[in-house]
Amino acid sequence: MLRTRSTFLPVLLALGTCVHAQSPVPLVTAYGRTVVFLDGSFSDLDPRKPQAVFRCGDRLAYLPDARDLKMFANGNVTELQDGAPVQVETSRHMLAWRTGPALRIPSADGAKTICRNVDSFTVSDSLIAFHDDQQQNLVVYWNGQAIPIADVMMTSEDVVWKSGSNTLLLYDLGRQQVLMFYRGRITRLCDGEDTSRSVPGGDVVAYMDQYDDTFHVFDKGQVF
Repeated sequence: MLRTRSTFLPVLLALGTCVHAQSPVPLVTAYGRTVVFLDGSFSDLDPRKPQAVFRCGDRLAYLPDARDLKMFANGNVTELQDGAPVQVETSRHMLAWRTGPALRIPSADGAKTICRNVDSFTVSDSLIAFHDDQQQNLVVYWNGQAIPIADVMMTSEDVVWKSGSNTLLLYDLGRQQVLMFYRGRITRLCDGEDTSRSVPGGDVVAYMDQYDDTFHVFDKGQVF
C-alpha cells in the first residue's frame, strides 16, 4: 500500500528546488509567521507556524494547529476543516483527508464528503481508493465519480490493494487473483496472491503470473 508523506522543507532547499515549477513554497519567518512564495512575491498565510504542510500541485494545504486544515490555491486561503483532528494523504495532484470516519476532498465550496464511513484509504495522482466500512465495498474515486469495484465482507486487514498514479491493483486472496482498475474499468490481470510480484504505475503495470512464471507488462491497454 503506497503512502505519501507530508514534509515542511527548509527555506534554502525549498527555494532551490521548487521555484522553477512555479509551485507555492512555504516559509516560516523569524517571528514564527507562515508565508508563501509564489511568482516572485511573498504572501501571508497564517500568524502561526504550521504543524504540517502538504504539497498538491499548485496548491498547498497546511495544518496551523491539530484541528484546522487550510488550503492555499489561486492566491486565496480556504478553510477545509475546522475543529476536528484530520488524517491527510496527498499526491502530486490530489488531496484527501479523514476526519472521524468521514473521507473528504477539496471542492469549490470548501470541502466535499465522498464517504461517511471509511476504514482505510490511499491517494494517488488521479484516484482515491478507500474501504467503505458501512457498505462493505472497496471504492475508487476517479474522474469525479465514486466507483465500487469489489464487495468486501470481512475486515479491513483482508482488503489488500496497491495504488499507482492512475492504476490500482486489488488482490483477491480467496480466489488467488489480481484485479486491475484502469480508466474506469475493473479487469482480471493475472493469477496469484503474492503482492511482491506486481507493481502498478502510470498507465503501466509490471507483473508475474503465479502459474506460468512469465514476466508481463501492461502498457496503455496492451500486454507485452
